[in-house]
Amino acid sequence: MKIARHAGVSAEDFNATMRNRELLEAIVAVRQQGVDKWKINSTPTFVINDDEVIPGNISYEEFADRIGAWCLDWCIGIRNLTYQGPDR
Repeated sequence: MKIARHAGVSAEDFNATMRNRELLEAIVAVRQQGVDKWKINSTPTFVINDDEVIPGNISYEEFADRIGAWCLDWCIGIRNLTYQGPDR
């Protein structure tokens, strides 16, 4: 409640959200999808294009290296694609 108040959420809105069973079940379902699909077991965890999973409990340097390596692979893949646009 204290965090909600700092974010500008009223007690009434906070309590209504906490009583919203459909919303809470959807949140649990998304969490479970993360566990099942990407083996997420901690926060933060970053999933990039359903391809790369990077846990947040690593150093900035390791994170930057992994993002950089993924971006390089992605850019090389894009560069090697052939444009399949409309015939002119």
